[in-house]
Amino acid sequence: MDRSSFQLLKPGTNRSHLFSRDSPSSPTRATSVRTSFWANLEYLPSTAGKYDIRLFIAPDNQTVTFPGNGLNPIGNIPGFSSPSNSDFVVSPLPRRYLSQRMINDGRFGYVRTTTNTKAESAFSWSDIGVAEGAMSNNNELPSLVIQGSVSIASGFPRDITQNSFFFGDVYSFVDGAHTLRLGGSITRVQDNINLVGLGSLLRFLSWPDFLLGLSAKDNGTTFSNVFSSFDDFGLTVREYRAWRVRRSFRTPNRITRSLTLNAGVRYERLGQFGDNLGRNATFDFNKAVANPPPAGSLAGYIVASNFPGTPPAGVARTNNTFGNYRKDKTQSPRESDSLSRSCPGQCVPC
Repeated sequence: MDRSSFQLLKPGTNRSHLFSRDSPSSPTRATSVRTSFWANLEYLPSTAGKYDIRLFIAPDNQTVTFPGNGLNPIGNIPGFSSPSNSDFVVSPLPRRYLSQRMINDGRFGYVRTTTNTKAESAFSWSDIGVAEGAMSNNNELPSLVIQGSVSIASGFPRDITQNSFFFGDVYSFVDGAHTLRLGGSITRVQDNINLVGLGSLLRFLSWPDFLLGLSAKDNGTTFSNVFSSFDDFGLTVREYRAWRVRRSFRTPNRITRSLTLNAGVRYERLGQFGDNLGRNATFDFNKAVANPPPAGSLAGYIVASNFPGTPPAGVARTNNTFGNYRKDKTQSPRESDSLSRSCPGQCVPC
């Protein structure tokens, strides 16, 4: 660590040239600009048909002057702003065909939501002599805390795009006081996530510790001047996909003028959230090695069926892209139940 490079952060030091591009002119933490557009179109080709088209678009732009991240939630030094923009698009297309006794209502809809945030940093770790890796943009996203004083927090850059495609149809048949309704729908959900950068953090308990920046061996004590440091690396791109299916049957029957009996059955299936890149994984504690060898062990790890390449020794591959066990002929319920207990709310067997 080049201690002379940190002199700019000392109290009373003029550092306007370092942080000038984002110095706020007011105490406002964020600025936001939002617009929206909507349109409706109705088309009647005949008395027995109707087409409706609706469109809604809502872009939003925002800049956070003092952002936070998972390592340091609150910053107080300007120069590390986080601009972001979002778009929301809804485009449903209902279709209806009518007759005296029959109604067929088909609907198609598309919803798209995009969000991306960026991180602007006044310096990178390598600029001030700190050795940091380039993976996950950790070198370009510094976070630094001097307890009770300076708090630098880089933004958390990410790109998220969600698409939802919906098609549903309901058929209704009316015969006097009796009505029969049959319907169903199918939805395809796409969730694309790219955590562009994760960042890293150095934490000091005092200014003397910060200015020294030495290890316990170098400063002659039993404690390092660096209280803590955090790095966060990984493959952070995901392409989640899922199907949702619904079927329904309903028959409202008007028995008397003041009594109507409704009976029906509804079935829904929420598909597993699989990852197209094969990066879904979990861990089965029952298969872990209690006393691993010195070289370590991967026993207990479970990867999805589309995991790229050959799983290492000790890693199990499932038969689904969700990355969890299924109850089938090749696995006992006891194994599946134990996994469900170890991963509540996420690794529930289907």
